[in-house]
Amino acid sequence: SGRVVSGGGYFCDEPIEHIRERLRGCVDYFGRAFSTYTNGLKACSEFSLGTFEDAVLACNDEELLRMFLDEQVRAFRIHDITAFFLDMAHAVWANVPTWVEFETHRRLR
Repeated sequence: SGRVVSGGGYFCDEPIEHIRERLRGCVDYFGRAFSTYTNGLKACSEFSLGTFEDAVLACNDEELLRMFLDEQVRAFRIHDITAFFLDMAHAVWANVPTWVEFETHRRLR
């Protein structure tokens, strides 16, 4: 995890390429493991740009966060994992179809 205090995998002010290298190793490991042990369709709806559990101590540099998202999406593509964001609070309260329903309908056509 990236943060402004010690104890994580990197500090927020480290060179972005150093952070990318460390992060790529983590997300590739996840993607490879998920792909290896999951048969059939795979999806990830629980990914985040939060680099640490305490948002006050997490990284907030826009360039770093864009890279953070790019690396996650890259790993999903390589390992054939569908990535989507599902906002259940709004989907449930607004009574609109969820992304899962939309994606299922789209794939069945």
